Amino acid sequence: MFAILISVLTTTWLLVLFKLFPKYKIDTFQAVVVNYFVAFTCGILLYGNTYQPSVLTHLSWLPYAILSGFLFISMLMFIGMSSQRNGVSMTTVAVKMSMAVSMIFMIVVYQEKLSFVKIGGILAAFIGVVLMSFPFGNKSEKSSSLWMLFVLFFGCGALDFVLNYVQNYHLQHLSTPLFSAIGLGTAGVIGIIYLIYLRIRKKVLIERKNIIAGILIGIPNYFSIYYLIHSYETTNWSDSTVLAFLNVSAVISSIIAGYIIFKEQLDKVKWIGLICSLLAIYLFYLSA
Repeated sequence: MFAILISVLTTTWLLVLFKLFPKYKIDTFQAVVVNYFVAFTCGILLYGNTYQPSVLTHLSWLPYAILSGFLFISMLMFIGMSSQRNGVSMTTVAVKMSMAVSMIFMIVVYQEKLSFVKIGGILAAFIGVVLMSFPFGNKSEKSSSLWMLFVLFFGCGALDFVLNYVQNYHLQHLSTPLFSAIGLGTAGVIGIIYLIYLRIRKKVLIERKNIIAGILIGIPNYFSIYYLIHSYETTNWSDSTVLAFLNVSAVISSIIAGYIIFKEQLDKVKWIGLICSLLAIYLFYLSA
């Protein structure tokens, strides 16, 4: 339970920090790039002892590390921007409901049985994200940033599936936490290449405050993943139970944080969307 609690708190704290970036004029992209090198360092320090030399002769995992690196950095950028523009609560719902997308991938690729309960969960997840994303009947609430919620919904679902797929089929010689660290490091390399390009073109100015911000999000970013993995290993619950409980807790804690810290409000339509999202998580748990 302690591991799940830490994972929920670090996930919520990460979103809160992103929300604060505009106030302190933090460059989100620079902070995200630094964050991945910090997260990679944390992973190597914690799991470097699981390295096996055979990893270098069995490289089927490498393309997935590159793909996950691209998804890591792009999705975290969207999480940061969406937290700032759409709010912590709506962003969290979109990210957590992405498990519906990963489930669809698993059903298709693994040829899993499709029960009525699972279908209900997927439909509830889609309805929840739509209701949380669209400004029904409130023109003043319209924003050009709402599309980010759909990008997060599908992108984070794809990332979850890639990590699950490579764990099942391509990590015979590499531990899952170490693969995650390599994926995070790959994201950092992709980011630094683009950052150097922007610096050469004189489109960005690298500042110390952005580096400090990257360190502040890098540590909770890694430990949100670390303690999720740790919770699978230390609780007596099934993986699906852990994931469902964590998602519900993260959604609730982000709404509380958004309300207390940033005075974010949910109208009636968004409350219905939230209820649909929580129902979806419960149905996913029942169908596991």
